[in-house]
Amino acid sequence: MAKLAWQKTLNTLQLSRDYSEKPAGLGWRSNTLFIIATVAIGLFTDMFLYGLIVPILPYMLQDKVGIPSSQVQSSVSGLLAAYAGASVIFSPIAGILADRVSTRQAPFLLGLTALLGATVMLFLGTSMPVLVIARILQGISAAFVWTIGLALCLETVGPQNLGKTIGSVGLHV
Repeated sequence: MAKLAWQKTLNTLQLSRDYSEKPAGLGWRSNTLFIIATVAIGLFTDMFLYGLIVPILPYMLQDKVGIPSSQVQSSVSGLLAAYAGASVIFSPIAGILADRVSTRQAPFLLGLTALLGATVMLFLGTSMPVLVIARILQGISAAFVWTIGLALCLETVGPQNLGKTIGSVGLHV
C-alpha cells in the first residue's frame, strides 16, 4: 500500500515514467487560465519586489549598513546594476534550461523560491557584500522567473495568441 502511495506521489511530481495513471489535479493544473494566472502572479511578484526595493535602498543603506550619505547614490546604483547584470547573464541560461527540461514547472517554482530567499537575505543583510550577493541572487532568480514564465505562456497559448496573452499579463504586472 505504501508503495502505491509513493508511486502516486512520483506520478504527481512527474518523476516516474509510468504514464498510465494521470497525475493528481491534472485537469485544473493544465487549465490555460490557471497557467497564465500563475505566471502573471510570478511576474507581478518580481516587479513588486523590484519596485519596493528601489525607494527603500537609500534608507536601508544609511540606517542598516551605515553608508555615508555622500556614497548612497553610487551604492544604490551598484546594487541595481548587480541585479541587472545577473539577470542579463542568466536569462540565456534559463532559456536553455527551459528548452531542455521535460516540464517547466519545477524551474519556474525554483526561481520563485530563490526570489523569496534572496529578498529575505536582502532585507536581513547588514553589510554591503551581503546586499550585493542578495541582489545578484535576485537577478538570477528573476531571469528564471521571467524566461521560464514567458516560455510557459508560449507553450500554453501558442504563437498565434502570445501577443494578447503577454499584453494581458503585462497589464496586471
